[in-house]
Amino acid sequence: MNVDDKLNVYTYNSTNLILETSLNQQKFAFGNNLGIPDVLMTLNGTTGSLSINRNFDASTSEDNISVLDKTLKFLEIADVRTETSSVNLVKGTTNSGSSIVYNPTTQSGAKILVCAENTTTADKQLIEFNVVHKGTDIFAVQYGNTVTNGNLFTPTFDFDVSNNVRFTATLDTSVATGNNVKVVIVKTQIKK
Repeated sequence: MNVDDKLNVYTYNSTNLILETSLNQQKFAFGNNLGIPDVLMTLNGTTGSLSINRNFDASTSEDNISVLDKTLKFLEIADVRTETSSVNLVKGTTNSGSSIVYNPTTQSGAKILVCAENTTTADKQLIEFNVVHKGTDIFAVQYGNTVTNGNLFTPTFDFDVSNNVRFTATLDTSVATGNNVKVVIVKTQIKK
């Protein structure tokens, strides 16, 4: 089926239906509050993102939460945003790597989980942190440090040039020159 040369609807197989369009945004309205939909979901073809506006009925301001995008690096709901990042380090070449933990303007704090794997030796290190700030001070509490054969990295926290709270992993002196270490950071950010 074709609608105004803008939407093609067809079945992919006996169980899947495909809606295909060349338009950059597709919007779906749900609910009914006095004849006006109260939730709007937007699929953006340019960014590959899904946004939800829970206040579409215009009684309050739009909130347009970007739930996820095509990178699959974050998932956002009303009060929390979960985001992942990773850095690949090579001892002697790239000894440290950083990741933004949260933006103090829009977020109050975060819980982060950091897992490093030395892909050369298969050794691993896993640490969890609770992180908050007050003014120019960052407070980070470490919960556990699980290692298979000694520390792979030393953690530090600071503010970057944009005033974001930043985590940095610096390879430990025990990591042999040339070893590759992948560090994955999972951040659960608490919104203001």
